[in-house]
Order: sequence, then C-alpha cells, then structure tokens
Amino acid sequence: MKWVKEIGTSKGSYYKVYINEIEIKTIKITRIKRERNGFIYFFLFDSDGRVINEVYRYLNIEKKHESVNSKEPMLNALKLLYAFKEIVNKPLDKFDRMDIANLSNFILGIGIEKDKETINYIVDRGGNTHNMYLDSIRRFYKYLNIDCHPLFAKRIVNSVRGGYGILAHTKEIKVEKYNMNKSITKRSDIFVPKYISLKEYKNIIKYIERLNLCKTEYLRDRIIIDLMYITGMRIGEVLGLTYEDIKENINNPSYGMAYLRNRISDKSYQHAKTCMKVKDRSDYDTGRYKELDGGYQIVDIGPNLYHDILEYMDISRNIFSVSEQVMDNIANKATADSVEGRGDNQYIFLNKRGIPLALSGWNKFLKKVFVQVGINIDKMKKKNSLSHRFRHGYAMYLIDNEKRTIEYVQKKMRHRSIQSTMIYYNPREEDRLKNVESMEKKIREELHR
Repeated sequence: MKWVKEIGTSKGSYYKVYINEIEIKTIKITRIKRERNGFIYFFLFDSDGRVINEVYRYLNIEKKHESVNSKEPMLNALKLLYAFKEIVNKPLDKFDRMDIANLSNFILGIGIEKDKETINYIVDRGGNTHNMYLDSIRRFYKYLNIDCHPLFAKRIVNSVRGGYGILAHTKEIKVEKYNMNKSITKRSDIFVPKYISLKEYKNIIKYIERLNLCKTEYLRDRIIIDLMYITGMRIGEVLGLTYEDIKENINNPSYGMAYLRNRISDKSYQHAKTCMKVKDRSDYDTGRYKELDGGYQIVDIGPNLYHDILEYMDISRNIFSVSEQVMDNIANKATADSVEGRGDNQYIFLNKRGIPLALSGWNKFLKKVFVQVGINIDKMKKKNSLSHRFRHGYAMYLIDNEKRTIEYVQKKMRHRSIQSTMIYYNPREEDRLKNVESMEKKIREELHR
C-alpha cells in the first residue's frame, strides 16, 4: 500500500512517500524570497533543487505590482500545488476530476483513500484558507492558459432580483460558487453582528460626544467613523488620505471628493485596496496610475462631512494651539508623497503627537467604544469586528433604508463583481423574522379581501 505523510518543521512542511513501511521518496518544495534593488523576488524550488520557472515569472513579472503581503499566500498555495504534483506524478495540465478533488483534500489536510493508496496529513487548514489557496491556483492556471474544467466548475447558489427602473424586479442575477470551494459555517455562543446598524451608529456618535475630547480629537474620530459609515470607505483608505486627496466637487463647491490611491510613503495599513499597487515613485507618472478605477477611485463627500474635514485639517495644524514638538513631528513625520506636485503634502489624520494615526491605535480606541455602547466583539474573527463593520453598515443602509438595487450598491461599494457585494448583505435574525411576518400578514390580508 502506498501512503504519504506530511512532516511539519520550523522551516516549513515536506512529504515522505512510502510503499508499505518503506520510504521511497521525499518531496521537499522550497520557497525563498530575496531582496535586490528594493524589489522582493520570490522563488520556488522543486525537490531536485531546480527553480520552477513558471512560478518565478508569474510572481515576479506577471504580479510585479502586487504587494509582498499579497504574494506571500500565492507562494504558499503554489508550494502546495507543486508538492501535490510530485505526489501524484502528473503534469498540471493532466489533472482530472479526481486529482482536483484530492488536491482540495490535500490543501485541507484531509486524508484520502483510492485504489489502495492513502495520504495522511498532520496539518489542519480551515475553509477560508482552502478557498483562498484554490483561488490563487485558479489564477495561476489562467496565467498558464491551462483549461481544467474540474478546477473552474461552478454552480448557482443563489438568485437575486436587480436592475434599474420600473422593471428592475424582472432582472435575475445568478450568484455562482466554485464547486471545489468549501462552505464556511460559523458558530458562536454570542451573536456578533457583521454590520453597524443605524441605531448603533447613533449610539457610537453620542458616546464619543460624551467623552469630552478636545475639538481636534473629537472631529478626527467623528470624521473617520463618518467616512466609513456614510461613504463606505475602508479604514485603510481613510488612514491613507492626504491633503491633496481632498478636493472641492467641480459641480458644487459645497460638496467634496476624496481621491483614493496608493503611495510609496504609505504604511501597510494605509493602502487603498482596489487601486493600483505602486513599487516605485516612477509609477506615479504612468498612464495606469492616472486612470480612474485603475490607479485611483473617487468617493463623493456630503457638504457637512466635507466642512468637518476642512475644519479638522485647519485646526490640527494651527500653530497657535499646537505645541512646537507636535509641529516638528508633523513637519518631519507626517509627510506623504505628492503625486500632484505639492511640496508639502501630509497625511490628514494624526495622533496626539502629530504623527499619522496608526491602525493599532485606532483599533484600540474603537474596541473601547464598542464595549461601552454594548456591541459584541468577536475576539477570534477580526473581519467581523471593528472598522469593517461600518462599511457593512453602509451597504445594509443602502439596501434596507434607501431600497437601492444590488447594482447600485455594487457601484457605491466600488466592487468589481456582484458576488463581492452579495457578501455584504447580512440581515440580522430579527430583521429576517420581521420580513417573514410582514409577508405573511400581507398575504393573509389579501386572502380575506
């Protein structure tokens, strides 16, 4: 009987292949990254110590504009793919349905049995990691132009009505899911909402008002929350805003516009997620960087919030109310790359010392606020907590209060696909029950007319 065992070490995992109790092969796929001239290169070596060229080209040329943090999980996924390739001893373009099913189990760490062959694993990976790795493998297959139907096969998991105008309800939008992706089930003894409701938003604002903060800190905290809840911006996009990113609306000067874009000077938590990644300051002059929905995105800002932002920008740098040390920090530590030729561009949101507000500091403050207003915090799942719940709340407000179509919400959320938008529709249990009750009541009323 042939079997395989995964061996975990401090330097990564490798695999031993046995027939009965006799070891016949060791599979050791090695990943390495090296820096040269400011660029991080990624390498994958096979068990014979040879560079896997297609992986090198994919990560360092095809994906050169991706961040290092984005390429790390890609490399991990491809390491598993090539380890599995050596285990089954097949080229990637020859994988059949059973191979893809076994690859799925391989990623999860689930043993498989087939034709008297067994694979035993010691690593237990979750569904989220499994799906993320398979998505990376699909993109790699597309890059190689390999048509593997079992890997890309989808099924319809939901249908929603959408569209514009009087016949909006007649347009059916099908939500699809890859067959090999795993459903993620979540259990918790404490209900943790995925989004901030309008009532919770009001309670949060009232609590901040009661803190008796100085005007600069109050404005900063209020503006950050409003940018997430009223415009749907991500916290990274908010913290990455600079002076030259806030502009007067060309059609109505009472309104503002926020330009979302990435800079070399940004910290990792200041990135605009869906905008072009930059590796060198020369990228600022490229056509792609200057292209709307490519290099940058625009978010409209209402008149009250725009006024608050301008006021905060003014008083947070007021030389008559800010200490000399703070002004010195602002001048030396709050500077940001200018992509429009400004000589004095700065990040907008600062801490008490005049240094750009860090995500860790903001999260610590927000956690305290959540606890004080009675909002449950899921300590194990960061994506259900803190800042991103405001963006979810923005989406739910558009759907429930504004009665907007899913396409409208997709556009306002700046999503590339409708599937991404559907993830944000998470009605609470009480809302679902109210909808059931309302529908039942209307039908019974119609029955007795």
